[in-house]
Amino acid sequence: MNLTVTQPGHIIPTGIAGFGYSGKVFHAPFVHAHAGYRLSAFVTTGNEAAQLYPSAKIYRSFKEILAAGDLELIVLCTPHPLHVSQAIEAMRAGKHVVIEKPVAMNSRDAGKLISAASETGRQWFPYHNRRWDGDFLTVRQLISSGVLGHIVEFGSHFDRYSPVVMRAGWRYLDEDGGGTLFDLGPHLIDQTI
Repeated sequence: MNLTVTQPGHIIPTGIAGFGYSGKVFHAPFVHAHAGYRLSAFVTTGNEAAQLYPSAKIYRSFKEILAAGDLELIVLCTPHPLHVSQAIEAMRAGKHVVIEKPVAMNSRDAGKLISAASETGRQWFPYHNRRWDGDFLTVRQLISSGVLGHIVEFGSHFDRYSPVVMRAGWRYLDEDGGGTLFDLGPHLIDQTI
């Protein structure tokens, strides 16, 4: 997450909307650890974020965190169907936005994000944590070095093993853009590009 800032040493006050798996594992620890960001607030219905990050404010609704005047960046870790509307609301409230993948449910909605950024002068960024996986970075380096020659075809996949059957939550509901395509597919597409 790098924002272009005009003042050296500027620390970006950041809020995270959603403290489920993504917010708790992929975003909060990194925002908290990075010297260029201050983890200032969460939107969550639970109390775990307050226990883990006692200096952060806890808001119970998205509207409340948008009203927080000190935030410059909002990280969206909310259910997929909320990403576009919440990102647009955040940009209209003067915030930059990092959006957990998938950023939108379809290309029309992605176009709305592009328009909102243009209208507001705010930026949004898709978040793809798998872009930094060691195996992917190694393959990328091998391809750019030319050691593999001219690549004409490749295959890519993720293997998941869980000794316990995972509970099917909102991530796997069709109406919420759930399933493997929206969960792992964006990583494969991002790495391909």
